[in-house]
Amino acid sequence: MSAKFHICVTREVRLRWSSEVRHDDRGVFRNGGVWYADAPEIWKGLRLIVLSENFMHGENTHWIETRAVNPQQ
Repeated sequence: MSAKFHICVTREVRLRWSSEVRHDDRGVFRNGGVWYADAPEIWKGLRLIVLSENFMHGENTHWIETRAVNPQQ
């Protein structure tokens, strides 16, 4: 018997950056920022990226954006 799980995502997060910064369209930088389910592991990874990118491109050029997700969709 296999277990079935239903995960209800109510919030998503993504990496964002200022319009002056250019990135290759890959990884977290795809399509203007890939949305991920809000989870501690995701926040940890995105925080590290924000720190390193702000070091390279300047303070406040990168940040984490959140949005509510309608579970009915």
